[in-house]
Amino acid sequence: VKKSQRVASVTQMKFEISDGEDFDNNGIVIPLSIIAWVVPSSIPAGIPLFNGSGLTQAYWASIMDNLSRYPKGPALDDPYWTLMVMW
Repeated sequence: VKKSQRVASVTQMKFEISDGEDFDNNGIVIPLSIIAWVVPSSIPAGIPLFNGSGLTQAYWASIMDNLSRYPKGPALDDPYWTLMVMW
């Protein structure tokens, strides 16, 4: 007597770039893209807006500063907004 086996079927989504050209889904693209953005933006820079730190460090410092004043949100002239748009 054979046991019935359940087979999970995984459907792979197909995308076309143009005129029948298939676009391959590659799972490594998104993690590499995130790393390619975060690493260079973390390099310290001599920009006065960031107090000599990198964009990522300045953004996180601004977030932590605003969280310390919770539940009051950031004011409209808070540097957090500039850093958020730039990051």
